[in-house]
Amino acid sequence: MDDQVGETQSLQEVLSSSLIQSLKSKLARADASFAELAKRVGKNHPLYKQAKAEVNSLQQKLRSEIKMVQTWIHRAWRSDHRRHAGAGAQAAQQPRRERTHQARRDARRLEAGEAAPEGHRRDLDEETRQEPLRLQAVNQYRQEAQDHPPD
Repeated sequence: MDDQVGETQSLQEVLSSSLIQSLKSKLARADASFAELAKRVGKNHPLYKQAKAEVNSLQQKLRSEIKMVQTWIHRAWRSDHRRHAGAGAQAAQQPRRERTHQARRDARRLEAGEAAPEGHRRDLDEETRQEPLRLQAVNQYRQEAQDHPPD
């Protein structure tokens, strides 16, 4: 599915590139000119060879430009993917840090002879129940990233 999204985005970027559109126009004109010339002269004629070389050159430039746009899109996607993966890992670790801090505060209160407030115990219990779900989500995200690495 990610490949389809990437291909669609790539197609949109390619179609919106003014340089690519310009190259396509030049190629169409050169191709039409070459077809007309091919009807009038033989394959060994210098004008035929020149027109054929121009068409080949424009085709190569067009392929090169499309490849460059696709590479740019791929790099942007990979950078975005890495940024989101890092944010997901940080988000999964945040509740653990909060629970650790809360547990330390509760331990200090207990040592001082105070009971932990009921609300904190409920929050801690809820966080403890939610932790496996968070870890599962992070592990699933990591597995999907490994199963579908960027090209």
